[in-house]
Amino acid sequence: PLRIGDGCVVGACVVLYRGTVIGQDTLLGDLCSIREECEVGNSSIVGRGVTVNYSTRIGNRVKIQDNTHITGNMIIEDGVFISTLVATANDNAMDRGPHDASKFGGPVIRKGASIGAAAVLLPGITVGEYAVVGAGAVVSYDVPARKLVVGNPARVVKDVPPEWIPQDAPAAR
Repeated sequence: PLRIGDGCVVGACVVLYRGTVIGQDTLLGDLCSIREECEVGNSSIVGRGVTVNYSTRIGNRVKIQDNTHITGNMIIEDGVFISTLVATANDNAMDRGPHDASKFGGPVIRKGASIGAAAVLLPGITVGEYAVVGAGAVVSYDVPARKLVVGNPARVVKDVPPEWIPQDAPAAR
Protein backbone atom coordinates (compact mmCIF):
# COMPACT_ATOMS: atom_id res chain seq x y z
CA PRO A 1 0.00 0.00 0.00
CA LEU A 2 0.87 3.66 -0.32
CA ARG A 3 1.76 5.19 3.08
CA ILE A 4 1.75 8.92 3.81
CA GLY A 5 3.06 10.14 7.17
CA ASP A 6 1.39 12.58 9.52
CA GLY A 7 1.64 16.29 8.84
CA CYS A 8 2.29 16.00 5.10
CA VAL A 9 1.07 18.53 2.56
CA VAL A 10 0.05 17.07 -0.79
CA GLY A 11 -0.42 19.62 -3.57
CA ALA A 12 -2.91 19.58 -6.43
CA CYS A 13 -2.67 16.82 -9.05
CA VAL A 14 0.09 14.88 -7.26
CA VAL A 15 0.45 11.28 -8.51
CA LEU A 16 1.67 8.68 -5.98
CA TYR A 17 2.12 5.03 -6.92
CA ARG A 18 1.46 2.06 -4.66
CA GLY A 19 4.27 0.71 -2.55
CA THR A 20 5.64 4.18 -1.90
CA VAL A 21 6.29 5.56 1.60
CA ILE A 22 6.21 9.28 2.37
CA GLY A 23 7.65 10.34 5.75
CA GLN A 24 6.17 12.79 8.21
CA ASP A 25 5.96 16.55 7.65
CA THR A 26 6.91 16.27 3.98
CA LEU A 27 5.62 18.62 1.29
CA LEU A 28 4.74 17.28 -2.15
CA GLY A 29 4.32 20.17 -4.60
CA ASP A 30 1.63 20.47 -7.24
CA LEU A 31 1.95 18.07 -10.18
CA CYS A 32 4.81 16.01 -8.74
CA SER A 33 4.84 12.29 -9.47
CA ILE A 34 6.45 9.61 -7.30
CA ARG A 35 6.51 6.11 -8.74
CA GLU A 36 6.34 2.66 -7.14
CA GLU A 37 8.57 1.41 -4.31
CA CYS A 38 10.04 4.83 -3.51
CA GLU A 39 10.77 6.20 -0.06
CA VAL A 40 10.79 9.89 0.85
CA GLY A 41 12.02 10.76 4.34
CA ASN A 42 10.72 13.13 6.99
CA SER A 43 10.62 16.92 6.61
CA SER A 44 11.52 16.82 2.92
CA ILE A 45 10.25 18.88 0.00
CA VAL A 46 9.52 17.48 -3.46
CA GLY A 47 8.75 20.57 -5.56
CA ARG A 48 6.23 21.31 -8.27
CA GLY A 49 6.48 19.14 -11.37
CA VAL A 50 9.22 16.89 -9.97
CA THR A 51 9.27 13.30 -11.21
CA VAL A 52 10.72 10.56 -9.02
CA ASN A 53 11.07 7.22 -10.79
CA TYR A 54 10.83 3.72 -9.29
CA SER A 55 12.82 2.29 -6.36
CA THR A 56 14.43 5.56 -5.36
CA ARG A 57 15.36 6.41 -1.75
CA ILE A 58 15.21 10.03 -0.62
CA GLY A 59 16.41 10.87 2.89
CA ASN A 60 15.26 13.29 5.58
CA ARG A 61 15.37 17.07 5.17
CA VAL A 62 15.95 16.83 1.40
CA LYS A 63 14.85 19.69 -0.85
CA ILE A 64 14.18 18.93 -4.52
CA GLN A 65 13.19 22.05 -6.43
CA ASP A 66 10.68 22.43 -9.27
CA ASN A 67 10.76 20.53 -12.58
CA THR A 68 13.59 18.17 -11.66
CA HIS A 69 13.80 14.55 -12.85
CA ILE A 70 14.98 11.98 -10.31
CA THR A 71 15.66 8.71 -12.12
CA GLY A 72 14.94 5.17 -10.92
CA ASN A 73 17.26 3.22 -8.62
CA MET A 74 18.75 6.36 -7.14
CA ILE A 75 19.84 7.16 -3.57
CA ILE A 76 19.64 10.65 -2.09
CA GLU A 77 20.90 10.86 1.50
CA ASP A 78 19.85 13.25 4.28
CA GLY A 79 20.17 17.01 3.99
CA VAL A 80 20.68 17.15 0.21
CA PHE A 81 19.62 20.20 -1.83
CA ILE A 82 18.74 19.72 -5.52
CA SER A 83 17.95 22.87 -7.49
CA THR A 84 15.47 23.36 -10.28
CA LEU A 85 15.65 21.62 -13.69
CA VAL A 86 18.21 19.01 -12.61
CA ALA A 87 18.23 15.85 -14.75
CA THR A 88 19.47 12.44 -13.64
CA ALA A 89 19.89 9.25 -15.67
CA ASN A 90 20.29 5.54 -14.94
CA ASP A 91 20.95 3.91 -18.32
CA ASN A 92 24.30 4.54 -20.06
CA ALA A 93 23.27 2.33 -23.01
CA MET A 94 20.20 4.50 -23.69
CA ASP A 95 18.11 1.36 -24.19
CA ARG A 96 20.34 0.01 -27.00
CA GLY A 97 20.86 -3.74 -26.94
CA PRO A 98 19.25 -6.36 -24.68
CA HIS A 99 17.41 -5.12 -21.60
CA ASP A 100 19.37 -5.94 -18.43
CA ALA A 101 17.80 -4.34 -15.34
CA SER A 102 20.92 -5.14 -13.28
CA LYS A 103 22.83 -2.51 -15.30
CA PHE A 104 20.46 0.36 -14.44
CA GLY A 105 21.87 2.42 -11.60
CA GLY A 106 21.06 6.01 -10.86
CA PRO A 107 23.39 8.47 -9.18
CA VAL A 108 24.08 8.39 -5.45
CA ILE A 109 24.03 11.78 -3.73
CA ARG A 110 25.66 11.66 -0.29
CA LYS A 111 24.68 13.55 2.85
CA GLY A 112 24.61 17.33 2.67
CA ALA A 113 25.54 17.66 -1.01
CA SER A 114 24.08 20.45 -3.17
CA ILE A 115 23.27 20.24 -6.87
CA GLY A 116 22.97 23.49 -8.88
CA ALA A 117 20.24 24.45 -11.35
CA ALA A 118 20.10 22.51 -14.63
CA ALA A 119 22.95 20.15 -13.71
CA VAL A 120 22.98 16.70 -15.30
CA LEU A 121 24.03 13.63 -13.27
CA LEU A 122 24.85 10.57 -15.38
CA PRO A 123 24.29 6.94 -14.35
CA GLY A 124 26.26 5.32 -11.56
CA ILE A 125 28.16 8.38 -10.33
CA THR A 126 28.46 9.35 -6.67
CA VAL A 127 28.38 12.93 -5.39
CA GLY A 128 30.32 12.91 -2.11
CA GLU A 129 29.25 14.29 1.28
CA TYR A 130 28.89 18.08 1.35
CA ALA A 131 30.10 18.36 -2.26
CA VAL A 132 28.67 21.07 -4.52
CA VAL A 133 27.82 20.65 -8.22
CA GLY A 134 27.63 23.99 -10.03
CA ALA A 135 24.71 25.08 -12.18
CA GLY A 136 24.72 23.50 -15.64
CA ALA A 137 27.49 21.00 -14.84
CA VAL A 138 27.47 17.60 -16.54
CA VAL A 139 28.68 15.05 -14.00
CA SER A 140 30.06 11.90 -15.63
CA TYR A 141 32.55 10.91 -12.89
CA ASP A 142 32.36 10.70 -9.10
CA VAL A 143 32.58 13.99 -7.21
CA PRO A 144 34.83 13.77 -4.12
CA ALA A 145 33.46 14.81 -0.73
CA ARG A 146 33.63 18.54 0.05
CA LYS A 147 34.70 19.52 -3.46
CA LEU A 148 33.09 22.02 -5.84
CA VAL A 149 32.73 20.92 -9.48
CA VAL A 150 31.65 22.95 -12.51
CA GLY A 151 31.56 22.62 -16.29
CA ASN A 152 30.99 20.06 -19.02
CA PRO A 153 32.42 17.66 -18.18
CA ALA A 154 32.35 18.60 -14.50
CA ARG A 155 35.77 19.13 -12.97
CA VAL A 156 36.95 19.98 -9.47
CA VAL A 157 37.76 23.67 -9.13
CA LYS A 158 38.22 24.02 -5.36
CA ASP A 159 37.32 22.80 -1.90
CA VAL A 160 33.86 23.67 -0.63
CA PRO A 161 34.32 26.70 1.64
CA PRO A 162 34.07 25.77 5.35
CA GLU A 163 31.21 28.23 5.86
CA TRP A 164 29.09 26.20 3.39
CA ILE A 165 29.36 23.08 5.55
CA PRO A 166 27.07 22.79 8.60
CA GLN A 167 28.80 23.28 11.94
CA ASP A 168 27.51 19.94 13.18
CA ALA A 169 29.02 18.02 10.21
CA PRO A 170 31.76 15.56 11.12
CA ALA A 171 35.30 16.61 10.29
CA ALA A 172 36.63 15.72 6.85
CA ARG A 173 38.45 12.39 6.62
